[in-house]
Amino acid sequence: MKSSLSRITLALMALLLCLATLMPAALAEPLSIQINAQITLEGTQPATAEAYVIRMTADDPSNPMPNGQKGGSYDLIITGAGSAVFPAMTFDSLGIYKYTIAEIPGTNPDCTYDTRTYQLTVSVVNSEKEGFDIEVALRENGKTEKTDAALFHNVYKTILPTPAPTTPPGKITATGVNDMWMYYVGGAAVLLVAAAVIVHFLRRKEDGSHEGN
Repeated sequence: MKSSLSRITLALMALLLCLATLMPAALAEPLSIQINAQITLEGTQPATAEAYVIRMTADDPSNPMPNGQKGGSYDLIITGAGSAVFPAMTFDSLGIYKYTIAEIPGTNPDCTYDTRTYQLTVSVVNSEKEGFDIEVALRENGKTEKTDAALFHNVYKTILPTPAPTTPPGKITATGVNDMWMYYVGGAAVLLVAAAVIVHFLRRKEDGSHEGN
């Protein structure tokens, strides 16, 4: 009987040891990280700055999320061009955690929103010396090099300014001077020439009448 109990006890201990190796080890001191995001703009921007949504989605909904949010996704809002930081993400167990970061397209019909996505991999591993290490790899989808921030570039249509209207002929300009003055001057010159011709003609006629007498 005692021999059977001993064998059962040993089997239970072995099973517990196996389960312990399968379960992620809890960290004595949780590790935290923060991820940067940035929006740049091009073209004629709206008078009121638009709010852009940068969404982080976990491959596994149970992954740690910014600010401890549950549900496997977190939305970061950036208003206008600029940078922002996702709230801290705290990891308390060994493991590899994966996320996708993308911009949610807005509703402005004059804007082409960036469709790039980024893959975030957070690895919590045993340190070679003592304790634990956390490794962060943020990469644009399809690329191998790491980046320091998730960058998004939105392009608005370029709207050219409306040209200033020209002053129609005969209208009073901003200086208060009628732009028909050149026509008036020309007309006056013609009248002067006509008057001179008439005076000359009359004088010749008068001189001719004196000679006849």
